[in-house]
Amino acid sequence: MDNQHYEMPKWSMFIKEEFDEGNCAYFELKWATINMYEFESCLEEDYCSLKKADAETNEKLGGEQWYEMYGGFCLDGWETGSRTLEFSSKEIEDQYKKIEDEYEELDPDEIFDEMGIGGINTTLYFKFKRDDPNFQFDITKDFEKYFEENA
Repeated sequence: MDNQHYEMPKWSMFIKEEFDEGNCAYFELKWATINMYEFESCLEEDYCSLKKADAETNEKLGGEQWYEMYGGFCLDGWETGSRTLEFSSKEIEDQYKKIEDEYEELDPDEIFDEMGIGGINTTLYFKFKRDDPNFQFDITKDFEKYFEENA
């Protein structure tokens, strides 16, 4: 890849924002552009990793093999599609929904912040290959060197 920016195929990425234990927001991305300089720099750091997602995560994200990058953020641009929320308790879910109804313009991190639940951790999920009649692609070869070193 000679270009510093890499346009990911449609619906091949998720962002997971985790707030405290068990409170999460998953965002499926309509499109995303990876800054390859940031991607490579992140993987050179000890706190960042790119590895295969486990079976439970693969199933949650729609099947097939996903890869997860934890500890770094390398997107220059993105547009979210669907959003899925998970809560650690019914009480937290009810409190969240009350604030969401009251302030419609807030996004999940602002709502959790309003609730006093902070400490956001972000994980990026990538799908490099998809066997689907509508969205066939295989960009695994573009990322092979990162798998060898980090996955």
